[in-house]
Amino acid sequence: MHKFAPAAEDERIVFGACRPNHPRRAPPDSSVDDWVRDMQNRDVERVCCLLDESQLSEYDNLLDTYVTSFGADRVAHAPIEDFSVVDRGTLHETILPFLDASKAASERVVVHCSAGSGRTGHVLALWLAYDRGCSVEDAVAEVRRMGRRPLEAASRADLRALL
Repeated sequence: MHKFAPAAEDERIVFGACRPNHPRRAPPDSSVDDWVRDMQNRDVERVCCLLDESQLSEYDNLLDTYVTSFGADRVAHAPIEDFSVVDRGTLHETILPFLDASKAASERVVVHCSAGSGRTGHVLALWLAYDRGCSVEDAVAEVRRMGRRPLEAASRADLRALL
């Protein structure tokens, strides 16, 4: 449900998912509250939302719902335009520090874009390469094994240049 899966087969902290109410990925008639409950039932304590402003406008205060449910210090918003690659500043100033803090606190975190595939996939691959010191190629391969498409809008060279 919600395309929830770890960044890598052996990953215990960083996960990916689709957004609440995704028309093809979420259960019919599900709500934002259902998504939050599902994440909490999976022991997720933190959320990194990659939705851009146009996608957020489809919701009534989605980020506020996350803050109410998880806490202000456990929600990060790092907008990435659909079918685009994260910019270096957002990666190094927002996303990686947030995921580092999640790991340091041993608190499960879910990263999500819309379908939970492209933007989520390349962010998870960058996390694996950064955290584990593996190559981008190995990180991309692992994220693909987990069902995501990290190269949907990026090449391996694009990702290597970000680290």
